[in-house]
Parts: sequence; structure tokens; C-alpha cells
Amino acid sequence: MPRLELPVWDLDPIFRYIYTFLAVISTIFLAKMLPNIIQDFTFKEQITVILIQ
Repeated sequence: MPRLELPVWDLDPIFRYIYTFLAVISTIFLAKMLPNIIQDFTFKEQITVILIQ
């Protein structure tokens, strides 16, 4: 992964995983707020979209 010019990346590695985890959860939460878009997707397609992003 390319080094991001963010202060968080200068912290301990555990913080990288924590913030990444929070980002993933936030992305999933926002996706759940758009049921009209994701309701036509299968579970596999949803996972693929999340992984691509």
C-alpha cells in the first residue's frame, strides 16, 4: 500500500488496522442507507463492490 500523507500513518501499526476497520464499517453502514441501490445486488456482488473500492 502506498504511504498516505496522513498523521495516522505515523502511529503504531495497530492504529492503521483500527482506522481501516472503522472505514470499512462506515462504508458498509452508508451502503445500508442506500437500499434502493443495493437491494438488486446479490451478496457476492456487494462483497465484490466493497473489495474493489
